[in-house]
Amino acid sequence: MPISLLPKGQDTKSSIVYLSPKHPMPRSGKTPAPGLDSAIGECEVLRRDASKEELPVRGPDKERDKDLGPRLRLPSAPIPVSLSILDSICDSLSIAFRGVSHCPPSGLYAHLCRLLALCLGHRDRYATACLVTESVSITCRHQLLIHLHRQLSKAQKRRGSLEIADQLQGLNLQERPGDIPLARIQRLFSFRASGSGHFPQPEEDSFRERLALIPSGVTVCVLALATLQPGTMGNTLLLTRLEKDNPPVTVQIPTAQNKLSVSSALKEFDAIQKEQKENSSCTDKREWWTGRLELDRRMEVLTTSLEKYVLGCWRGLLLPSSEDAGPAQEASRLQELLQECGWKYPDPTLLKIMLSGASTLTPQDVQALAYGLCPARPERAQELLSEAVERLQGQTVPSSRHLVLVLDKDLQKLPWESMPSLRALPVTRLPSFRFLLSYSIIKESGASSVLSQGVDPRSTFYVLNPHNNLSSTEEQFRAHFSSEAGWKGVVGEVPSPEQVQAALAEHDLYIYAGHGAGARFLDGQAVLRLSCRAVALLFGCSSAALAVHGNLEGAGIVLKYIMAGCPLFLGNLWDVTDRDIDRYTEALLQGWLGAGPGAPLLYYVSQARQAPRLKYLIGAAPVAYGLPVSLQ
Repeated sequence: MPISLLPKGQDTKSSIVYLSPKHPMPRSGKTPAPGLDSAIGECEVLRRDASKEELPVRGPDKERDKDLGPRLRLPSAPIPVSLSILDSICDSLSIAFRGVSHCPPSGLYAHLCRLLALCLGHRDRYATACLVTESVSITCRHQLLIHLHRQLSKAQKRRGSLEIADQLQGLNLQERPGDIPLARIQRLFSFRASGSGHFPQPEEDSFRERLALIPSGVTVCVLALATLQPGTMGNTLLLTRLEKDNPPVTVQIPTAQNKLSVSSALKEFDAIQKEQKENSSCTDKREWWTGRLELDRRMEVLTTSLEKYVLGCWRGLLLPSSEDAGPAQEASRLQELLQECGWKYPDPTLLKIMLSGASTLTPQDVQALAYGLCPARPERAQELLSEAVERLQGQTVPSSRHLVLVLDKDLQKLPWESMPSLRALPVTRLPSFRFLLSYSIIKESGASSVLSQGVDPRSTFYVLNPHNNLSSTEEQFRAHFSSEAGWKGVVGEVPSPEQVQAALAEHDLYIYAGHGAGARFLDGQAVLRLSCRAVALLFGCSSAALAVHGNLEGAGIVLKYIMAGCPLFLGNLWDVTDRDIDRYTEALLQGWLGAGPGAPLLYYVSQARQAPRLKYLIGAAPVAYGLPVSLQ
């Protein structure tokens, strides 16, 4: 489905929340924050690796976030561009795209892809969706190709000195069951030269082939920011949704005129993290808890506002499709009626998806959709949509289907999984769409016993308090870990690199309860050289964070785990305190491991968010990368 240019819908018809970048914190002698007395306890310790580099964060823009009140606002008038000028721009961009696509620099390639997506819009929905998905995780793709080349070279030496072309073909033919199909994965990620066809036909053809490989029951949503000026923060969100046997859907969501734009959301997030670090040095228990409860409240407001005011009426695009026939029947019935109101999209896919999320649509959302997509008769369209939404109110969002989020370098740090509509659903992240397909290839080949057969909980290795300075964490888990049948691990001491390598390559489950991601005793390059069999649960500070420097894409050890084939990696997006993340850890492990055979990990990842005292500042920090896994 095409990009929907929405100058008159979402931005103007939904009420707007005010996120104050700084809220006064009550001090002694003033009224304490709600729930403070019940939360008072010892100040907790940030589980941050002491060697972690502190990156500067941008403070909030007070003038930009000035309270304007919940009134409706009209958008600025769009600048008219003739189709011939647009075609000329598109031709120039496509020439540049073809010129660099064989070995693209990440920043330039991402910018070209998103500009071309904006130009093509609804004229070519497959090419538009292809360009948005191509625009993320380019550096990671280069790094994986280098790694695969080295692995193939080693395999070549083992099999004899063959010509490169013959060797690649030979590997493909001679792979044994259980081998990782390196050559197939290399072809999947390669920046192959485009065919001789006119842009974007060759790219679109390859993209259609990849869409057919999406596993059933999986929805992929790619979110990326677009801007006309390179190197600047965009406020236009591109959202592409991919599913097997359905046309792709891409929408353009302008947020610059919203009370909460994307850039404002990112600034508020940075401000919360900055103030959390400042608060961690406070020695007064009451003041420490007062500050953290306020930060928790602000994180809750932020995650709720991401859904309500940034995504707005388009939040349903992130929800798994309904297994009920009702939305499809309503979409088919409404299609012709809405076309009389100005609906210009011949395929009912977009309408079906929006109606699948009927339970999340507010009257303001319905109004936004009607005015944005049916300009000829918006009042009649609103009436028709409202009636359809009312008829579908009883349906529930299916929890058995799996959502994969692919987020660009700016959006990846936000806790999208903790938005109200996603908080109870199975959600994982991946660096790009291609990684989903590579996991499918590995699973089909039988190279990952965990993905194909499940996790054997008796095959577990743990690292508990390796730096011997988290006494409460050790006290809470030592007896439990040491009493579990078949579990092996180290407590209160640093494991050897060989122990951690064996834990990841030979066990089904690896649990790390210490500072950071344990990179001091097994760094990212060492992880990348492994064939990672184990599900990795890393409960330290910022263990799943990606550091972004300037215009470069994010970098972090979680990407090395994914490139090494880790079935599922669970880590924290930001710094967390010891006792509260221990509450999360205990709830997750007891719930999942105690549920018995077939228990899905992602269900308990979301359920455990309720265990910490700070359900957003701590509970929203853990996120999962990879694919869903269950117990054997």
